[in-house]
Amino acid sequence: MNGRLSCVSNVGQLQESLGVTLKHPSLYEPKAIIDCNRESTHHILLSSERPQLLPAIWSLLPNNFDRDWDTFQSVVKSAYLHENDLYEKVWWADAMLERRCLIPVTGFYTTFVSRSDTLTYRLGFDDNRPFYLAGIYNTTADGFLTFAIFLKNSPDCLRNYQNVSNHIPVVVEKKYASNWLDGNHMGTGICQDDKIDQSLRATSIPTDLFINDITYDGLFEPHRKEQTKNQINSFFYNK
Repeated sequence: MNGRLSCVSNVGQLQESLGVTLKHPSLYEPKAIIDCNRESTHHILLSSERPQLLPAIWSLLPNNFDRDWDTFQSVVKSAYLHENDLYEKVWWADAMLERRCLIPVTGFYTTFVSRSDTLTYRLGFDDNRPFYLAGIYNTTADGFLTFAIFLKNSPDCLRNYQNVSNHIPVVVEKKYASNWLDGNHMGTGICQDDKIDQSLRATSIPTDLFINDITYDGLFEPHRKEQTKNQINSFFYNK
């Protein structure tokens, strides 16, 4: 996990695949890259009884926080939290018990460093359908929602696609959504099958396009190295 998510589903696809509505559909925009290093807005699900997605800012702020997002993030990086800390007396412990959420995405990004290059991958499902990640949320003093996603140790089946970090988000299957949101269990194992991570497909992404936040139709389709080189050249040298 390198601090970036993807959610390219439109409003209709989110509604059909996840069985949810959006409170403010006009504020939702499909995004190929959602960057935790920027003040990025996405949509989250707070309740299994009222399946409605609400806009929220990625990177958790303390509940009732009354200062700027940048101010807190300059001191504490809180885009994601690790499940190993669930039982520690951390500042977000009350949110774990009382304010859980699910984050709809179509993928997340990883980085693999080789001897001669850095490789970027997007991990998602073959049909590019949306799925949930486990998270928690808080509300700022002026009423904005902020959230963080939970990470776990990367399984062996995905370690060929990242070596900068050994962590990936906790994927929550739709049928287990209420298990996470209801807050009756502390661990994350109650919201996924053991083999769910093996179902994720890694798609190589041109790193030069990725770091410059450039996307195009078919970005997540399989492509050969020669095609990738031509796409990079067309963006950077043929203008």
